Amino acid sequence: MGKDPNCAGGSRRWIVAEVENSLRRLQVDHIDLYQMHHPDPGTDIEETLSALTDLMQAGKVRAIGSSNFPATTIVEAQWIATERGTRTLSR
Repeated sequence: MGKDPNCAGGSRRWIVAEVENSLRRLQVDHIDLYQMHHPDPGTDIEETLSALTDLMQAGKVRAIGSSNFPATTIVEAQWIATERGTRTLSR
């Protein structure tokens, strides 16, 4: 969506910025379901899960999910979430 490498994918900066933009555009205080559509090979899944967890704890996102993620990435995300106490990307 832009030339800046942080304007795409699963980076904390991008996710938080886009959630804030969506809230503003929709004129709501929370998003019911925030979906990650594709894994970002340039961002550790832990960074993505941490950002999503923080947004949920802040009440800006109620639930998170994923689509088009390979099973191996889901398993890795589940392991990291269990170890680090973050949320998981449910299918």
